[in-house]
Amino acid sequence: MKYKNYYKVLELKSDRVSDEEIKNAYRRLAKKYHPDINPGDEVASEKFKLVNEAYQVLGNEVSKKKYDRIHNIYRVKDTIEDTKEKINFDGMSDMIGMVFGKKEQSNFENKNKSIPITGEDLESKIDITLEEAFFGTEKKLAFRTVTGDMKNISVKIPKGIRTGEKVRLAKQGKPGKNGGEPGDLYIKIEIMKNDFFDTLMLSISLAVAAIPEGMSSIITIILSLGMSAMAKRNVIIRKIASVETLGSTDIICSDKTGTITQNKMLVKSIYVNENLYSDNDNIPNSDLLKWCASLCQNVVKNNDIYIGDETEVSIYKYLENINFQLNNKTRIKEYPFDPDRKMMTTINNMDEKIYSFTKGSLDSVINNCNHYIVNGKT
Repeated sequence: MKYKNYYKVLELKSDRVSDEEIKNAYRRLAKKYHPDINPGDEVASEKFKLVNEAYQVLGNEVSKKKYDRIHNIYRVKDTIEDTKEKINFDGMSDMIGMVFGKKEQSNFENKNKSIPITGEDLESKIDITLEEAFFGTEKKLAFRTVTGDMKNISVKIPKGIRTGEKVRLAKQGKPGKNGGEPGDLYIKIEIMKNDFFDTLMLSISLAVAAIPEGMSSIITIILSLGMSAMAKRNVIIRKIASVETLGSTDIICSDKTGTITQNKMLVKSIYVNENLYSDNDNIPNSDLLKWCASLCQNVVKNNDIYIGDETEVSIYKYLENINFQLNNKTRIKEYPFDPDRKMMTTINNMDEKIYSFTKGSLDSVINNCNHYIVNGKT
């Protein structure tokens, strides 16, 4: 069996990826080729096995490091197919055995001395002051290379860096072999103790202990100064207590477009029977659509107050507007919406007949459908 590039198996663009990217790629492909989704598909079954095998190696920190050493041997500038033709395995299990054994690794290195090998990464530590960590700085480093020569480099320390974080210097590690690129140098940051800062914190603690009533005033003043500083950076904070939370935030993820809304949703158009209708149109041959909208949601109305998910509330209001009511229905079972399935399904008994209704994201629903109905015909 030919050499397997596990990064390619997981459809990753490079081998410089985080553990989270590897996990997400595995979950996506495992779901795509899962035997339950592809019953009887032998090709999908083989891909599912290969994806699991790749994740067993790359998903473990120790085995990934060993695999990367061997993987770098075959990371050449030629095409992947040219590289694969140079190496053959007796079986796929031999690959995993090679990852966990040094003898096999040594054999392959000896057989492929002409293949460029990327150098190993190095790690060093640097101490900086609290002021340098807060405002950022630039440090000059001098160290001796593996050849015995002295080398001077400049390191830019970004402002706001914390103890334990690392600065990466590309291609400053050990030199590669056979023309391969050098590895990277990682500088680990250690912030030195600050006597003035420690003394200031002690003084504040003693002052608060002596006059506890002044604590609220001190906090209010500090947070007000924080609000002023944020306003200068075009950030407006409504509640002063939010300054502390925002000050300890590293990353803010947002999916809003900036439009101010009322946090309400309404059904404005419906696509059914290969036609687009507005919410006020009388839609012909749409009984199944209305049944699904009515039975596949859990909204409760109490004294003109709608309780439930906003999406389902909008569907409930649409049914109210068209005066649609459904009687003689009994819910047998419900499969609630979840992030992995991205669908909600209910099993219902209607007039002594069993119906299954599903709603969810467009791609998830379509991927689980074999037919569709237009004007009552499949």
